[in-house]
Amino acid sequence: WSSAQQTLKVGAPISGYVTRINVRESDNVNPGDELFTIANTRQLKARVWATEGEITDIREGQAARAEWNGAVVAGRVVQVDLAMDPDHRAFGVVLEFDNPGNRMRLGVTANVRITVYRNPSALVAETKEILREAGESYVFVVEDGKALRRAVTTGRRQGIDVEITGGIAAGERLVVEGG
Repeated sequence: WSSAQQTLKVGAPISGYVTRINVRESDNVNPGDELFTIANTRQLKARVWATEGEITDIREGQAARAEWNGAVVAGRVVQVDLAMDPDHRAFGVVLEFDNPGNRMRLGVTANVRITVYRNPSALVAETKEILREAGESYVFVVEDGKALRRAVTTGRRQGIDVEITGGIAAGERLVVEGG
């Protein structure tokens, strides 16, 4: 038995870590049986599902990040499906992430964010601070100690935040509550 153990060598097509062992020492195996799983954990792939509204902003090459249990890894979009998956009723998006130090585990459910738009100089207000009347958006700004109504144009929205693309300048103070 000892000589059989010493002569048995099993090769793998990639280098990596053994992530699963499918047999025990006492098991009989046949040629072609899957003995173990090896994974290269330096780079991870993930498939996420995007809605019809989200997919229009997602492109190959965009930055992404995944976070799980305090570990954060950077990645990018590598594939965007052109057709909706009928089972998920969404579009598949494939991402690749670098995994230095194997911080992220395989098969976990992580929070994934894709950067679809970045404007570091954007002016942002909360939805409740932007009022609407007769199809016009407006805010109240403080000018000479008084609240003045100012028409604004809005851009992208994310959650409760709205980008203001025109009508006010950086540094102007908004009136957010009546007094």
